[in-house]
Amino acid sequence: MEKFNKSVEMVLKKDTEEKGIIEGQLITHSVIDSYGDYFDKQALDKVNKDKTYFLLHMHEWSKELGTLKVYQDEKGNLKFTAKLDLSTDENGNAINKDAQKVYSMMKSGANYEMSVGGFLKQREWGKIQTDKGEVDARIIKEIDVVEGSVVLKGAVPDATVTTVKNDKGDENMNLENLEKGINKNTEEIEKAGQKLTELEEKANKIAELEEKLNKSSEEMEKMAGALDEVMRKGMENPETVNKAQNEAFEKYLRTGDKSIEGLEKAAIGTGQATVLIPTILSHEILKETKEVSNFLMQGKVYQGSGDYIKIPVRNDITPANQIVKEGQGNTQDGALAYTHKELRAGYRQVRYPITDELVQDSAFDMVGELKEAISEEFGQTLSDLTVKGTYNASTEQYIEGFLTNTAITGAAITSATTKKVTADDLVKLETGMKASYRQGAAYFVSPKLYEEMKLWKDADGRFLWANIIEGATMKFNGYPVYVEEFLEDIDTGKYPAVFCDFKKGYAYYLKKGFEQELHRNVNERTTEYYTRIRIGGGVIRPKAFSVLKVK
Repeated sequence: MEKFNKSVEMVLKKDTEEKGIIEGQLITHSVIDSYGDYFDKQALDKVNKDKTYFLLHMHEWSKELGTLKVYQDEKGNLKFTAKLDLSTDENGNAINKDAQKVYSMMKSGANYEMSVGGFLKQREWGKIQTDKGEVDARIIKEIDVVEGSVVLKGAVPDATVTTVKNDKGDENMNLENLEKGINKNTEEIEKAGQKLTELEEKANKIAELEEKLNKSSEEMEKMAGALDEVMRKGMENPETVNKAQNEAFEKYLRTGDKSIEGLEKAAIGTGQATVLIPTILSHEILKETKEVSNFLMQGKVYQGSGDYIKIPVRNDITPANQIVKEGQGNTQDGALAYTHKELRAGYRQVRYPITDELVQDSAFDMVGELKEAISEEFGQTLSDLTVKGTYNASTEQYIEGFLTNTAITGAAITSATTKKVTADDLVKLETGMKASYRQGAAYFVSPKLYEEMKLWKDADGRFLWANIIEGATMKFNGYPVYVEEFLEDIDTGKYPAVFCDFKKGYAYYLKKGFEQELHRNVNERTTEYYTRIRIGGGVIRPKAFSVLKVK
C-alpha cells in the first residue's frame, strides 16, 4: 500500500497555563495541494475518527510528543485535537523532553506546522476544475491515517492550528469564537438599556461551551491511557516495514524463491512472461534516477495503463474583441487552436550480473548497491536521450531529445562571436522568450560553458560570481543555473545552453514503474539481474525552450 505524508501550515497561539492541547485543520478537501493531490470529501468521511494516533516530531517514531484525535468540521474538512505529553516526575522534571522542547518553542512564538502520515488505500489520476482551468491531479478516494507530526513545511492551503490551550477547561475548542462572544458581552454590558435576559442567554451559551471543553479534556486523558493498546492494532511501523522488505528482497536474491512475501508478480504485457517486482525498489529507484539529472527531476510525468497518452496543447488564440454598439452584436468569432501531443512508452532495460560470492557475503549491502547502480545507469541514459535522443517508432525508441526537435533548434539564438559565448548571448535567451514562459524557467549549461561563466569578469576585472555562497544554486540574470553534462561543448554548430521552463515544455509518460527479474547462470555461478521500465517522452511546447547555438 502506497504511503503518504501531507504537511499543513499552522499558526500557534501561546498558552499561559503551562499545559498544552493543540487543535487545528489537518486536511482540506476539494483543493489541489502543492503535492498535486486532491482529497475527495468522501476520503475524509471514511477516516477512522475513533482511533487515537501518535503525535510525533518530524514523522520520527522514536520521538513521540503525545496523542492525537481527528474529527470533521461542518464543512467536512479533517481537523485534529492533540495533547502534548508535558508530564513530570516527582522532582518536577519533564519526562518527555522532546514534547517539552517543542511546547517551549511554541510558547516563545515559533511557528510549527502539522503533517499527517498514512497510507493511500484508493486513488486515481484525473482532471480537476479550478479557477485557472482544468488541472491534472492525483485524486485521493480513501486513506488510512497513521500518525500526525509537528513539522516545518506545509502543503495544503487554509489549514492552520488555531489554538494551544490549557488542560483545565477554561477555553473552548473554538477559541476565536469564544473570545468574540466574551468581548461582545463586555461591550454590551457597558451599554445602557441592555436587557438582562440577553445577558443570561449569552452566559448560558458560554457555560455550555465550557462544559464541552471539560468533557473534551477528560476524553483526551482517557485516550492517552489506552493509546498503546489502540495503536498496536493494525498499525505498521514504517521502519519495520522497510526492514522487512529489504530482508525479503535479499532472501529472494539468494534463494530465487518467488513466493516470498514482499514480492509480487505482474505481467509485462499481452503474451509475455510474468516477471517479479520486488516492492522495495520501484519508487526508490525512480526517485534516485530523477536526482541524477536536472531534466528528469523537473519534467512533467504522466502515468497510465495504456500504450500511449494524448496531451492536448493550445497553440493559438484568434482574437475577436470588438466594440459593440447598442442594438448590434459581434461580427467576429474568437477561436482556439488546439493540437495534441502523443507520448508512447517503450521498454528500456539494464542488466547487472551478481556473483555468488557477493550474494553469500552477509556484510554486502546488496539492495543499496543495486539501487545505486541501476539509478545511475537509467539516469544517465534517460538524461542523454532527453537532450539528444532521436525518436524512432520502428525501434520503439520513444524518447525525443529536445535538441532534435526542429521547432526548437530552428528558433535558436546564435552567439555573436565565433566559438565563444558571452553574457549578452545568455541574456538574449531570456528576452527572446515569451514572458509567460519565463516564470519558473532556468538556465541549463554544459560543464564547459559553466567553467567559462565562472571566469566572466566585469569592467573592473572582478569575477561576476565571486560572492556566491558555497553550495548554493548559482543564478544568472535572476534565474537559477544548472550544470547539465549532456549538453554540448562550446564549438561551431553546438548547443551548450538552454533557457527553459522544462516542466511546461517537456513531458514523460510512464506505463509502469520499474520491474525486476532474475536469470540464473549455473555454470558461471552468477545471477543476472534485469531491471526495466516502460517510458516515453517528448516536447509538448517548443516555445518554452530557448536554445543557444554557437556561431
